[in-house]
Amino acid sequence: MRDNRGFTLIEMVFSFSIMMLLTVFSIPLVNMTLTPDLLSQANHLIVYVNYAKSYAINNRRRVELNFDKDSLEIRCQNELLEEYTLAKAHFSKDLCLWFNEAGNISRANTIYLKNSKDQVKLTFNLGTGNCYAK
Repeated sequence: MRDNRGFTLIEMVFSFSIMMLLTVFSIPLVNMTLTPDLLSQANHLIVYVNYAKSYAINNRRRVELNFDKDSLEIRCQNELLEEYTLAKAHFSKDLCLWFNEAGNISRANTIYLKNSKDQVKLTFNLGTGNCYAK
Protein backbone atom coordinates (compact mmCIF):
# COMPACT_ATOMS: atom_id res chain seq x y z
CA MET A 1 0.00 0.00 0.00
CA ARG A 2 1.38 3.38 -0.96
CA ASP A 3 1.33 6.17 1.60
CA ASN A 4 0.14 9.57 0.38
CA ARG A 5 2.80 11.81 1.89
CA GLY A 6 4.22 12.92 -1.43
CA PHE A 7 5.90 11.89 -4.62
CA THR A 8 8.50 9.16 -4.92
CA LEU A 9 11.95 10.14 -6.11
CA ILE A 10 11.34 8.48 -9.48
CA GLU A 11 8.11 10.43 -9.99
CA MET A 12 9.83 13.72 -9.15
CA VAL A 13 12.77 13.02 -11.47
CA PHE A 14 10.43 12.02 -14.28
CA SER A 15 8.26 15.14 -13.84
CA PHE A 16 11.27 17.42 -13.61
CA SER A 17 12.84 15.94 -16.74
CA ILE A 18 9.62 16.48 -18.73
CA MET A 19 9.47 20.13 -17.65
CA MET A 20 13.14 20.60 -18.52
CA LEU A 21 12.61 19.09 -21.98
CA LEU A 22 9.63 21.38 -22.56
CA THR A 23 11.72 24.34 -21.46
CA VAL A 24 14.67 23.40 -23.65
CA PHE A 25 12.55 22.89 -26.75
CA SER A 26 10.49 26.04 -26.18
CA ILE A 27 13.48 28.41 -26.02
CA PRO A 28 14.18 28.42 -29.79
CA LEU A 29 10.62 29.62 -30.41
CA VAL A 30 11.42 32.87 -28.61
CA ASN A 31 14.28 33.67 -30.98
CA MET A 32 12.32 33.03 -34.18
CA THR A 33 11.57 36.00 -36.39
CA LEU A 34 7.86 35.12 -36.47
CA THR A 35 5.95 36.41 -33.47
CA PRO A 36 4.17 33.65 -31.57
CA ASP A 37 0.58 34.40 -30.67
CA LEU A 38 -0.31 35.42 -27.13
CA LEU A 39 -1.71 32.07 -26.05
CA SER A 40 1.47 30.34 -27.19
CA GLN A 41 3.57 32.82 -25.20
CA ALA A 42 1.28 32.34 -22.19
CA ASN A 43 1.82 28.58 -22.40
CA HIS A 44 5.59 29.11 -22.50
CA LEU A 45 5.32 31.31 -19.43
CA ILE A 46 3.40 28.57 -17.62
CA VAL A 47 6.26 26.15 -18.37
CA TYR A 48 8.69 28.64 -16.82
CA VAL A 49 6.45 29.07 -13.76
CA ASN A 50 6.26 25.29 -13.33
CA TYR A 51 10.04 25.11 -13.65
CA ALA A 52 10.37 27.69 -10.85
CA LYS A 53 7.99 25.71 -8.65
CA SER A 54 9.88 22.46 -9.29
CA TYR A 55 13.20 24.14 -8.60
CA ALA A 56 11.91 25.48 -5.27
CA ILE A 57 10.68 22.05 -4.21
CA ASN A 58 13.72 20.09 -5.39
CA ASN A 59 16.29 22.49 -3.94
CA ARG A 60 14.30 23.45 -0.84
CA ARG A 61 14.84 27.16 -1.55
CA ARG A 62 12.70 30.18 -2.18
CA VAL A 63 12.41 31.07 -5.88
CA GLU A 64 11.25 34.51 -7.02
CA LEU A 65 9.29 35.36 -10.16
CA ASN A 66 9.74 38.95 -11.32
CA PHE A 67 7.45 40.15 -14.10
CA ASP A 68 8.36 43.51 -15.57
CA LYS A 69 7.14 45.28 -18.71
CA ASP A 70 8.24 42.65 -21.23
CA SER A 71 10.06 39.84 -19.43
CA LEU A 72 9.96 37.27 -16.66
CA GLU A 73 13.00 36.64 -14.49
CA ILE A 74 13.30 33.61 -12.24
CA ARG A 75 15.77 34.06 -9.37
CA CYS A 76 16.96 32.00 -6.45
CA GLN A 77 19.01 33.85 -3.83
CA ASN A 78 19.72 36.67 -6.31
CA GLU A 79 21.04 34.20 -8.89
CA LEU A 80 19.29 34.39 -12.28
CA LEU A 81 18.00 30.92 -13.15
CA GLU A 82 15.95 31.69 -16.26
CA GLU A 83 14.68 34.66 -18.22
CA TYR A 84 11.86 34.79 -20.73
CA THR A 85 11.47 37.84 -22.96
CA LEU A 86 8.13 38.46 -24.65
CA ALA A 87 7.91 38.86 -28.41
CA LYS A 88 5.85 41.94 -29.37
CA ALA A 89 3.77 41.79 -26.20
CA HIS A 90 3.89 43.15 -22.67
CA PHE A 91 2.56 42.52 -19.19
CA SER A 92 -0.19 44.68 -17.73
CA LYS A 93 1.83 45.47 -14.58
CA ASP A 94 5.03 44.73 -12.72
CA LEU A 95 4.58 41.80 -10.37
CA CYS A 96 6.77 39.91 -7.92
CA LEU A 97 5.74 36.49 -6.59
CA TRP A 98 7.71 33.69 -4.99
CA PHE A 99 7.51 29.98 -4.32
CA ASN A 100 8.59 28.75 -0.91
CA GLU A 101 10.47 25.52 -0.23
CA ALA A 102 7.24 23.50 -0.37
CA GLY A 103 6.20 24.92 -3.76
CA ASN A 104 3.49 27.19 -2.40
CA ILE A 105 3.12 30.63 -3.93
CA SER A 106 3.26 33.79 -1.83
CA ARG A 107 -0.10 35.23 -2.91
CA ALA A 108 -2.86 34.81 -5.44
CA ASN A 109 -2.66 37.24 -8.32
CA THR A 110 -3.57 37.93 -11.92
CA ILE A 111 -1.54 39.51 -14.67
CA TYR A 112 -2.50 40.16 -18.28
CA LEU A 113 -0.32 39.43 -21.29
CA LYS A 114 -1.20 41.98 -23.99
CA ASN A 115 -0.37 42.98 -27.53
CA SER A 116 -1.96 45.61 -29.76
CA LYS A 117 -5.08 43.48 -30.43
CA ASP A 118 -5.57 40.84 -27.74
CA GLN A 119 -4.92 39.94 -24.13
CA VAL A 120 -4.54 36.69 -22.18
CA LYS A 121 -5.19 36.47 -18.44
CA LEU A 122 -2.60 34.56 -16.36
CA THR A 123 -3.96 33.54 -12.97
CA PHE A 124 -1.87 32.30 -10.04
CA ASN A 125 -3.78 30.31 -7.43
CA LEU A 126 -2.93 30.83 -3.79
CA GLY A 127 -1.15 28.01 -2.01
CA THR A 128 -0.46 25.43 -4.68
CA GLY A 129 0.85 28.04 -7.11
CA ASN A 130 -0.94 26.54 -10.07
CA CYS A 131 -0.95 28.91 -13.01
CA TYR A 132 -3.31 28.91 -15.96
CA ALA A 133 -4.05 31.07 -19.01
CA LYS A 134 -7.47 32.17 -20.16
